[in-house]
Amino acid sequence: MTLTHTTSPAFDLPIVLPAGETVFAVGDVHGMADHLLRMRALLRRRASEVPGPATLVMLGDYIDRGPASVRALTALAEPHAQPGLTERFLIGNHDAMLRAVLDPTVPAPVRQRNRDRWLFNGGASVLLELGLADRFPTEIDAITALLREALPAEVIGFLNALEPCAIFGRVILTHGGIHPSVRVEALEHYFAASTDDPGRDSYHWVRQDFLESRPETRSSASALAGRFVVHGHTPSVPTLMPHRLGIDTGCYQTGVLTAVEMTGARARLHHVHPEEVEVPVLRDLLRADVSGGGAGG
Repeated sequence: MTLTHTTSPAFDLPIVLPAGETVFAVGDVHGMADHLLRMRALLRRRASEVPGPATLVMLGDYIDRGPASVRALTALAEPHAQPGLTERFLIGNHDAMLRAVLDPTVPAPVRQRNRDRWLFNGGASVLLELGLADRFPTEIDAITALLREALPAEVIGFLNALEPCAIFGRVILTHGGIHPSVRVEALEHYFAASTDDPGRDSYHWVRQDFLESRPETRSSASALAGRFVVHGHTPSVPTLMPHRLGIDTGCYQTGVLTAVEMTGARARLHHVHPEEVEVPVLRDLLRADVSGGGAGG
């Protein structure tokens, strides 16, 4: 498979990043290591071309479903120093499930629930890659021990160091989103919550309540008021709304890995994909919704 890349025309954001900042964000990888390596090389090159400092943020869900989760994790765990570029790695719900299973200090019933969720959501692809699919035990302590033995120590360390979010002024990057019921004063606590046994409203699991939130239906004290979220987690065409930009294009199914490059109030999308695959077009709902107040109001 020959991969290429495509860059979209620039478009306007409803909010402005801090002056001088260039931020890149990459959507869900899900075991598509070749796409990841091609995208990372592209964005590192772009970062060397922009004026001022740049930050590259991976939005999480590096594993499951695709064929090369461990290779993706191993590549991400390798230290990289590039002048003017900071790289940050966020946690997705799939990464959190595996991390909990790997942690012997997490209570056994919680690890067991994470094991069940993880396998139900595509974790079997990791077992296949590790050669464990035919000899995977049922007892949770044995599972934890076997996975800790099979995975490189640097990969386990990488998973343990994943962050909940990256914040640039009033722009928040996180895996799934922010539930609209979260108040401004509770935002720090929301992102500090344990990922071992989360609810469906957590930042790495939330979906519809966040995706469909509108200014007229949420409190003015909501953490979403006046903020803009860049996220993955929910596969779709890239979607721009007054409060969010979603860039998970379902790479393991579509063959398209998407990233966004943002400077000031302008952005453009980068796609890595096979030559024969058509890239998705931005679904811009901002113009239609802007009269409702928008993320900047």
